[in-house]
Amino acid sequence: MNLSNLKKVFSVCDFENKKIIYFLGFKISHKSKINDVSCRLQKIENKFKKFDLSNKYFPDFTISSLEVHIAEHCNLNCQCCNHYSPLAKEEFLDINIFEKDLNRLSQLTNGNISYLKLLGGEPLLCPNLIDYFQTARKYFPNSNIVLMTNAILLNKCDDNFYEALRKYDIEICLTKYPLKIDFKAIEKKFKKEKCKLTQIGINKNDTIKHSWFYPIDLKGEQNINANYYNCYEGGKCNFLRNGKIYPCPIPPNIHHFNRYFNQNIPLDENDSIDIYKAKTIGDIADFLSKPIPFCKYCYVTQRKFDLDWGLSKKEITEWVKFD
Repeated sequence: MNLSNLKKVFSVCDFENKKIIYFLGFKISHKSKINDVSCRLQKIENKFKKFDLSNKYFPDFTISSLEVHIAEHCNLNCQCCNHYSPLAKEEFLDINIFEKDLNRLSQLTNGNISYLKLLGGEPLLCPNLIDYFQTARKYFPNSNIVLMTNAILLNKCDDNFYEALRKYDIEICLTKYPLKIDFKAIEKKFKKEKCKLTQIGINKNDTIKHSWFYPIDLKGEQNINANYYNCYEGGKCNFLRNGKIYPCPIPPNIHHFNRYFNQNIPLDENDSIDIYKAKTIGDIADFLSKPIPFCKYCYVTQRKFDLDWGLSKKEITEWVKFD
């Protein structure tokens, strides 16, 4: 991305919306003041002065965050899940594919990805989970490696699990759902084992997890550019699947929706970038900075973030907005 395009991205963003942009380690949110944004942009511009701006690729670009499913299915079945896990069949990521893809990404990034997130579905369902820890740390020795979980199985994890967390420096990030889970016991256990634990998905009263409604337009008639630049996840929740990186988790997981509801929302070759065809990390950064064809299937303006959390009935209306 050249500097003029960078400024264009920030100029079209709605800072009163829930949009958050991560770029080169800078976090710009709807709470940021315009002066603060301008100051940060100036820092980026100063950083780029040593580069030839006629070349749109920069050697020190990296990926701030990358998600990968190691389990497609889940043991919780949340309504409106935008990874479509309630609709997925039981499936785990082939460890050989995982290693091959991380090896290639390590070559492209010099082993430098800020956050590598292992999720699903529910990753704790994976029987050889420690193998994924070992592989991830092998290729990304200095990155933050985080496993995202609903915490249902955490109290059943054995000593080998906690030993692996320490050995491979893995952080556990749990979402608090309104379930009968002893979160205090989990906190106490992690403190005793000296392992990293963070908790998200709760309100100020520490009780409620909301569901998010991410409706799909089956006709694909939405404005691609407007959707991308007003999407919370576009270019932030980057997703790795089978050697390809997508700017959000919806297109790489839409096949679960298509299969379950007998739909045919297609993927375009330009919805992802092939990491084996990308020559530099700049290629990937440039791809992630722009909308993709799939953006036309999202009703971004109709998304809702304050629904009561509940279990999925696996009805198409949980994922589709009908006129």
